[in-house]
Amino acid sequence: MTYQRLRLGGVTVSGTGTDGVEFRVRPNIEGWWGSPTAQHTVTRRAAGHGSWAGLTTLAPRVLVVSGLLLGPEHSLVVAALGRLKSLATRTDTTFEVETPAGSKLATARRDGEVMVTWHSDIAATVSLQLLATDPCIYGALQRTVLKAPSAAGGLEYPLEYDLDYATPLDQQSSASLVNAGDEDSWPVFVAHGPWPGVCRSSRRTGRSSATSRRSTPARRS
Repeated sequence: MTYQRLRLGGVTVSGTGTDGVEFRVRPNIEGWWGSPTAQHTVTRRAAGHGSWAGLTTLAPRVLVVSGLLLGPEHSLVVAALGRLKSLATRTDTTFEVETPAGSKLATARRDGEVMVTWHSDIAATVSLQLLATDPCIYGALQRTVLKAPSAAGGLEYPLEYDLDYATPLDQQSSASLVNAGDEDSWPVFVAHGPWPGVCRSSRRTGRSSATSRRSTPARRS
């Protein structure tokens, strides 16, 4: 598997940096390509075989990134190793994998220690373990721009006879977004702009829900 780019916390960690240090990621990132473990809740049947099926959830996803850190000088490799360890924080951060098939990302934090094995002064094997408490892998963030809703007609008194009040016409805009993740998850919609009372509705069920956050209107000069 060829990785075009590997990012942790928005910083590219794969490939060769400006200091000449290269991180050669191993082809297989453990825990990334498979599915998370399913956890089942069952109740033993008192007077029968087997159990009653209960809730099934997904366990956290464990990711292991390993590869060879290679540089022109020992000091540069040590500095790159320090940056790599600092990116694997104890709080949630974005882990993104980009391949020829596209970009996928998950939210993860460091789990366990960063394992380092030196082979020479300028080469070391690094193994980094991450824990994704949300086991879902998401596609790249989708963005779109919609026109503001408007109304036309029936708003002004006509100056000429015959009197004719046009029927107000509501004009709306819509967009279709596809998130190419690999698990069912809870989508998050964020609207930026002066949108009073923004709501999201399901075309299939007709149910709607209001946004949990709103952006302040842009200041005009």
